[in-house]
Amino acid sequence: MTTQRTTLTAALAVLSLFAVTVAHAGEVQHIQEAGDAERPLVAAITPGGIAFLDADNALFRAFRHQRTARSGFDQPWIWIEDLDGDRNREFVGAGRPAFVLDHNADPIWGIPGGCEQFFLGDFTQDRGLQILCRNGNRVEIHSHDGQRIFVWEGRGYRLGQCWIDDFSSNRKLDLACESGSNHLFFDFRFDGPEEREGGAPDTMARGAANLTRTAALARGDRPLDLGGRQVTLAADGGELRITAADDGAVLARHTFGGEQLHSAAVVDLGHGPRLYIGDDRHHVHVFGADGEHLASVNVDPAGLRRDARVQVRRASANRIEDASRETVEGIFAGALDRFTQCYASRMGEDQTTRVGSMVAQLTIDGGGRVTEVQRRHSDLRSAELDGCIERELRSLRFSSATEGTGIASITLDFDFVDRR
Repeated sequence: MTTQRTTLTAALAVLSLFAVTVAHAGEVQHIQEAGDAERPLVAAITPGGIAFLDADNALFRAFRHQRTARSGFDQPWIWIEDLDGDRNREFVGAGRPAFVLDHNADPIWGIPGGCEQFFLGDFTQDRGLQILCRNGNRVEIHSHDGQRIFVWEGRGYRLGQCWIDDFSSNRKLDLACESGSNHLFFDFRFDGPEEREGGAPDTMARGAANLTRTAALARGDRPLDLGGRQVTLAADGGELRITAADDGAVLARHTFGGEQLHSAAVVDLGHGPRLYIGDDRHHVHVFGADGEHLASVNVDPAGLRRDARVQVRRASANRIEDASRETVEGIFAGALDRFTQCYASRMGEDQTTRVGSMVAQLTIDGGGRVTEVQRRHSDLRSAELDGCIERELRSLRFSSATEGTGIASITLDFDFVDRR
């Protein structure tokens, strides 16, 4: 029993990138490579959220996040882990909002209201990782893309803190929650939990703090390999210094306006190795392999403007008087501002609104009016957004149908960037 529990707890600890105590809201506490060959990115994580920089050192996207774990209850607040086994690691925010982003900074799924407690683990033993969200007396488990797998809402119970571990010693994760002087134990094989008397569980699977490496690099305790040259970092009186590890020669100086450095990483996004350094004022400073200062980027997710982008990828029509590509594409393009407003409005309510596409087919009557909209495909996963786009499509006017009824088809692409 002890061996099983220890092994499972250790495995869970590895899942978490870090769990930290917030000391200053401006600390850039972790930097790492993200994206892929088509969209190379660097992720910068602060207590306020996650920001992504592109290969040109410009802010690409940022997602606000507020930790909601109770004081004194040590839970990871940011996870970076391959949830679905595709060898790409997702970015998971555990707080308000709770969310999952893919390695390219595309939103996969989110809970705008967040979770009072949040756990990540293999609760269903399907070789993937699931998300457990507890709010009050409601417990839900979701797949990484938001499919609800388990839900329980206790009536007559008042849940306190919850823990996950292999409490039943069957090599499966269980959930135990305080309920008065007793505990409720969920093993996710039954609809309801088992109530047992007794005190708090004596073990708890929790993510261990793992800021040692990135913090040590920023402090200069460990050298970095910058294009084949070992360098160390130091900050004193608001000045950042990059120093050669072999002879102590100062390769670069930069006034950064803060007091401390908190993270550092060397990443190659296609332009050769670059040094990314996070300070305590929401900034990431970028240096080339020769020590040249290339950029200082504010990665604070607050105060950003989300630039929604909707494009017509493909449009066609038949059995109407003017079915030329130019005319049909022009009709749809004339509504792009309204489509974009639908998308932007939804983003104002949920910052993890998905990027993706929608395919729709329109039925046109003899007067050129749209009488029916059939959504053939949408991976946006938002009924409100789909409905808004459909209403705008119904308002379009085409030339008259030549046989009483005509058909038009459209494929729309939805994407966004964040700008300050």
